[in-house]
Amino acid sequence: MVGNGKVTGQAVVDLDAIARKKQSGGTFDVWNLVGGKVPVNVAGTLRTRDGIGTFLLESADVSGLPLPKSFLQEVVSYYSRTPAHPQGVKIDDPFELPASIQQIDVGSGQAVIVQ
Repeated sequence: MVGNGKVTGQAVVDLDAIARKKQSGGTFDVWNLVGGKVPVNVAGTLRTRDGIGTFLLESADVSGLPLPKSFLQEVVSYYSRTPAHPQGVKIDDPFELPASIQQIDVGSGQAVIVQ
């Protein structure tokens, strides 16, 4: 929690698991070029109001190498799939806040949750 709505996060992502599902078999398929478990860093701004949140992506990288938004979307879609949402979550789509949360105010090192 950086402040003024800005948040950062890191997750270790298993690219091999995603590649097995995504590879087209083509020579220039990006999923043929990536693999392993890698730390993915993401930064953006969380905006919430009236029980709805949006996340505005500012940057994403793997070990300091910029990650295209489309690649990050593939990762997010893969890990957020459910039977009800087989395509997973779209980064740019608004989302409902859980547990009757109406608003989250992100400050420097803290978040205030309003129910």
